[in-house]
Amino acid sequence: MTAWLLLSAAILSEVIATATLTASNGLSSRILTLVTAALYVVSYVCFARALKAGIEVGVAYAIWSGVGTAALAIIGAALFGEAMTARKITAIVLIIGGVTLLHLTGRPEAPARAASSHAVSQSLTAASEIDRRASP
Repeated sequence: MTAWLLLSAAILSEVIATATLTASNGLSSRILTLVTAALYVVSYVCFARALKAGIEVGVAYAIWSGVGTAALAIIGAALFGEAMTARKITAIVLIIGGVTLLHLTGRPEAPARAASSHAVSQSLTAASEIDRRASP
């Protein structure tokens, strides 16, 4: 249970750090830059401790990046006025489904599946970015 709490803290601090990075306007705000850096350090420390506590690296990284990607897509739309397209919503649903499946598996083959899920989530993120840039 401690490992999952640490992973949750890693995800939360990374998501807040990335949102703060966006709000810092290219690191032009000294305070927001310091907050961003501190939160990224907290995120990596929590992630490392979650691994030490027993979560498989493939599963942990896929969940970390998948949940972070989905959360930041939602935050981007809510706070920064980014487009929330049907493709983006579909990608978020797929990421959440993949994260749920990873969480439910504890078998030795989970890291390979995690790597595949990470690749899929990164592809969906790239597709959504391309869609965003192509929109007028």
